[in-house]
Amino acid sequence: MRAILMDDERPALQHLERMLKEDGRIQVEAMFTSPEAALAHLRQNKPDIVFLDIGMPGMSGLAAAEYVQAMYPDLPIVFITAYSEYAVEAFELQAMDYLLKPIVPARFRKMLDRVAASLARKAPMERLQPPAPHPNQPTVHCFKQFEIVDSAPSVSNLKWRTLKSKELFAFLLHQREEWVARDLLLETIWPHYDLERAIKHLHTSVYQIRKLLKEWQIGAVLEYNLESYRLLRGGIRTDAELFETAVRNDDADRGLRLYRGEYLAEHDFPWAVLRREELHRQYVRIMLQTAERQAAAGNPQAALQRLLALHEAEPYEEVICGRILKLYKDSNDIGALKRFYHTFAIRLQTELNTVPQADLATLYEELAGKP
Repeated sequence: MRAILMDDERPALQHLERMLKEDGRIQVEAMFTSPEAALAHLRQNKPDIVFLDIGMPGMSGLAAAEYVQAMYPDLPIVFITAYSEYAVEAFELQAMDYLLKPIVPARFRKMLDRVAASLARKAPMERLQPPAPHPNQPTVHCFKQFEIVDSAPSVSNLKWRTLKSKELFAFLLHQREEWVARDLLLETIWPHYDLERAIKHLHTSVYQIRKLLKEWQIGAVLEYNLESYRLLRGGIRTDAELFETAVRNDDADRGLRLYRGEYLAEHDFPWAVLRREELHRQYVRIMLQTAERQAAAGNPQAALQRLLALHEAEPYEEVICGRILKLYKDSNDIGALKRFYHTFAIRLQTELNTVPQADLATLYEELAGKP
């Protein structure tokens, strides 16, 4: 077994190297005091394990670990730290183990036993091969509630470890494989946290997402480079994008089947508001177009029911109200026409302290004047 050691203190590196040599189970392939130099080496050489000091200046050990995990998601990492509070975080970041400085020989041997047992369970070729892709790439529901849906047993009951890791995944998916700067993620997902705490939560959420993606075997990859992140989907589709494709292809029926509610409506994500509004405008437009086609095809009742359902979602939209009034007129139901208009006018007065616009009032007078 071959190891890479990273620590900004040369004596600490030499001490760790000496302890590994005395044990004899792990060979030290290379040692680095610079995380950048270590990462450059790792791009060309994959060891069996990495020993990484958390408290390095410049690029922290936690940030370096993100690069390592991005290159080799299955490569085990043992964190080394002088501060016990990092121990819990090391496990949250899916480290294989951690060591506190100064390293206690008995604790060191226990760590090596655990590492050796874990690596022994993996055949060399298995460690070099990526996991087999999932045969059925899942669909992510973004309309109404955010959830990953798939018929396969491994993806049927996906559970997020934290709400923030779920939001981070949703936000990166929302970016459509674009790189997102770390600082933007911190401001967006953890706006009320101090910088150090926000960074810790980001690291934890990133590792949780990577671990879950591996467990679910759905093919997506969370990448990290130049202080930025992106989510490569690996075939994942969202119902919002399928909806947009249906709208572009003038496939209103498919689009309306996909639209189960507003975009991420059940989640309080401020970053989703603009897209939610744009998708809803598209939904209203194809609902109106579909109702017009139904009316033109001699089925005004179907068109009316569609517009009444749309009116429930958009109770103050006067364009929809005008279409409904015309359909009542075409159906020769003047009583329903009058009741609908008066109910609408009362709602405007009661809830918005306003009255129908002049164009709608004039249209009503024309339609209600004579049967």
